[in-house]
Amino acid sequence: MNNETLSRRTLCAGILTVAALFPFDAAAFAAKKKKQDGERLTDKARIDWNKGVITATGRGAIDNRKPNQAKAYLSAAEYAKYDAIANLLMAIEFVKIDARTVGRDFEADTTIKAEITGLVRGAQVVGERKIPVGANSIVEVTVSTPLYGDQSIASVFIPEIINRREESDLDEAPTERILPEIKVEPRTRPVPQTEIRKPRGDKRITGVIIDARGMDIDRSMSPKIRHDDGSEVWGTVNADPDYVIEHGIVVYATSMAQAQNDSRAGNNPLILRASGRASGRFHTDVVISDSDADRLMELNEKDGFLDKYRVIFLVDPGK
Repeated sequence: MNNETLSRRTLCAGILTVAALFPFDAAAFAAKKKKQDGERLTDKARIDWNKGVITATGRGAIDNRKPNQAKAYLSAAEYAKYDAIANLLMAIEFVKIDARTVGRDFEADTTIKAEITGLVRGAQVVGERKIPVGANSIVEVTVSTPLYGDQSIASVFIPEIINRREESDLDEAPTERILPEIKVEPRTRPVPQTEIRKPRGDKRITGVIIDARGMDIDRSMSPKIRHDDGSEVWGTVNADPDYVIEHGIVVYATSMAQAQNDSRAGNNPLILRASGRASGRFHTDVVISDSDADRLMELNEKDGFLDKYRVIFLVDPGK
């Protein structure tokens, strides 16, 4: 046996020994991954766009010097709850509202800030656990507030988005409405092409799926579909604030199967490939070709799916 063969066998034996000592637990890995679903806003808060919730954690130390440990635990849990609410309020400042703004930009208005604060104070406790730290323990509490629906973040931000758009339209001449800072960027990287199920021509179109994978699209509360020149095709135009507050403007999916099975797609969706993304502070807006934009609006004129916000953005996992 030569030295090279001996070295290979020794290496293989070492790998097998490590694998035996530290077996890969697929279930634990999947559970950890599932736990981390959503976009991180801060180190103590996340937003789950699919579930439409923002969650945050807070912690409180249990005073083990108190004779009544039950009361000590409750005091720590109460402190942790208020800490979590404070972290949740901070996290909302980083929620992407559209391509240019986050919650903090709107909360510069003291009235909006007060409304958000009032909503967050009513956040629900959705998790609580005791964590040992040496000879002591702390309580970790998780709170949650809805992104959409009655008494939600959207109920404050969406009307303000629409009001600002209307004020902008009144202040600007029609030729000035295409903002010069909007630029179109091409697809950032290639993605595997999947077979697209074409809509049946003899049936009404029930929704639209825009495949924007490979573009690192950011999720936001008010995304738009744009033309090649950056002008808006659909998004804030004629938005129904009541519906948007309740359900959001678009649904996000990370696979074609997930998109096609979503209720907003219906049983006969139109599927378009995005040609690029609009650049800005955030990359929230997808761009489609002028021919696809014309086709989209023509079909909507007949079937009205855009008017019902039956729109799905197919984006990259983790975005």
